[in-house]
Amino acid sequence: MKSTICHYGHSTLTLMTEKTFFIFDWYQGDISFPKDKKVVLIATHGHGDHFDPMIFEKAPQDAIFILSDDIEKKREGVHWIRPDENY
Repeated sequence: MKSTICHYGHSTLTLMTEKTFFIFDWYQGDISFPKDKKVVLIATHGHGDHFDPMIFEKAPQDAIFILSDDIEKKREGVHWIRPDENY
């Protein structure tokens, strides 16, 4: 399977690979999640047009969150990442 990138407007992009569905900077609208792939949500920074806390309610329960450490809403189970840090 080849990878597929979809642009949802402004900052939101998705990348679907064989096993994983990545969502970057999702802050509005609805996204359909494939049931057969791991979902990983990434927010590059805390501006309102790159991150909205609604992602925690709309994402699948087993989703992985990798968020910039400048996002103030700290939650359990989130991987916080700083500039120049690798995960």
